[in-house]
Amino acid sequence: LGPNVTISMGVTIGAGVRVRESIILHGATLQDHSCVLNCIVGWDSSIGKWSRVEGTPSDPNPNDPHAKIDSETLFSDGKLNPSITILGCNVSIPSEVIILNSIVLPHKELNRSFKNQIIL
Repeated sequence: LGPNVTISMGVTIGAGVRVRESIILHGATLQDHSCVLNCIVGWDSSIGKWSRVEGTPSDPNPNDPHAKIDSETLFSDGKLNPSITILGCNVSIPSEVIILNSIVLPHKELNRSFKNQIIL
């Protein structure tokens, strides 16, 4: 776990899980050997074994005393710009799936991999 990880109470983390630069909210389950990088995992969400949920960091340099976040648009040329991945509450991701740079709205059961998508 770490660096820069916040884990709420009631979270279940399996063996061999990697979490970096992420927020894991109450009741989430990260099953064995899953990988969560640059993400927000919503309440009561579940990430299956050997799944990878990853976003692209766009933070300012923390070592620069005058760093600031540039205002970016969500879309460029009709496509979602790479950003952190956000899972809404009660999202279920099965085993061996990759979710990359995506936003998943609440109460979704995914059955395949997604990249640069907003899943309604």
